[in-house]
Amino acid sequence: MAILLATCVAPVPLAAVSWVAGEMLSGSSLRPFASFTLAAAVSTATSWFSSAALWAGQPRRPLDLGLVGIQLIVMFSSSLLAAQTYLAVRGEPLAALPAEAVALERAARDYSSSMSENRSLRGCSSGFF
Repeated sequence: MAILLATCVAPVPLAAVSWVAGEMLSGSSLRPFASFTLAAAVSTATSWFSSAALWAGQPRRPLDLGLVGIQLIVMFSSSLLAAQTYLAVRGEPLAALPAEAVALERAARDYSSSMSENRSLRGCSSGFF
């Protein structure tokens, strides 16, 4: 049960910790949703692939100090990769950018969301099917 929690549940809160720390300490970023989403995806994928590589074909064994150490290393590495992904995607803080760049980014975001809203109101497909 501990391995399942550490593998499936822990990566997203670990990514959220680095995201919240970056947003609070560095100021609001240009792409907060994208940076958190990608950080959580990288953290989860790292945790899943590490666990699959370590425990594939292994019999279930009781929780011991070695097992806890391995899981802590996997969680630490997935958290570090999530933080690196967040920093790569977040862009510059909004306060450091010129007003024109912020306005352009917001206009592009509003335009793309209004396009998807218009498609959904007209009954169009979302593009998945």
